[in-house]
Amino acid sequence: MMLMKDLVQAIEFLPAFNQNALKAMELIRSDNYTNKRLSDIIKLDASLSANILKISNSALYAKPKQIYDVSTAISLLGKQQIYSLLTLISTQSYFADLLDGYEVYKGELWEHNLAVAVIAENLAYLEKNVDKSILFTAGLLHDIGKIILSIWVKKEANRIDELVDKENFDFIDAEKTVLGFTHSDIGAAILKHWNFPEQIINSAKYHHDDKLFNDPIVRLVTLADFLSFTIGFLAQKDNMYMKSYDQVLKYYNIKTKDVEKMIADNIDKVLNIINEFKLIDRGQ
Repeated sequence: MMLMKDLVQAIEFLPAFNQNALKAMELIRSDNYTNKRLSDIIKLDASLSANILKISNSALYAKPKQIYDVSTAISLLGKQQIYSLLTLISTQSYFADLLDGYEVYKGELWEHNLAVAVIAENLAYLEKNVDKSILFTAGLLHDIGKIILSIWVKKEANRIDELVDKENFDFIDAEKTVLGFTHSDIGAAILKHWNFPEQIINSAKYHHDDKLFNDPIVRLVTLADFLSFTIGFLAQKDNMYMKSYDQVLKYYNIKTKDVEKMIADNIDKVLNIINEFKLIDRGQ
């Protein structure tokens, strides 16, 4: 079983989230926001600047003219898209190595997270009062706890699999029983340590909780998680069945035909972003 001191130590030794990206993201959500202030923060970080320009000129956005400076990128893409890009650029490296407690091939979890991010953002229409600006980020970071828990899941894989396969545990309950923590618990602890907004922390903590759907961001991330698995973007060592999926489908009164339409509406966008930010390394 994982001890609290192990968790605290693992989080402390985790490379810090890009501080310039965090400052820029905090500004975007503040009352002091201006395009100039955002540009000034991003320009302090050569890597952030270069990546934003690279992505702004990629096939994802297909702008008619080449974008040469951050200020222009902000004006053309808007602060919501920049917020998403800052998260994406700063998060990818955490999934660059094989997380073999959950993955068979490097990049499976990253593709799943990208899919959840895109789908969650596109599902905003299901809620009347939702902060759409953070949906992509909440989806992208919902499984961040797996980057730490992967080591312990690998060590205890046989016990976890036995609970899931022979005793009908869902995967999150098996994690809790065997390890004492779940990837959701740890994900929330990481995001709190990084000073992310509460709704993003809650999306990591509660997306597998079948009783806590009082937050629309959590509901949409949970539904996007289910749809990503249904499309086929899942880590091969992960388990698709979660009680929370049954509950969120019931909450939105989603039937099989609705799932099929949601997949059709999102698949092209998901594939586009995965192709642009691919880490997958099958068979190597």
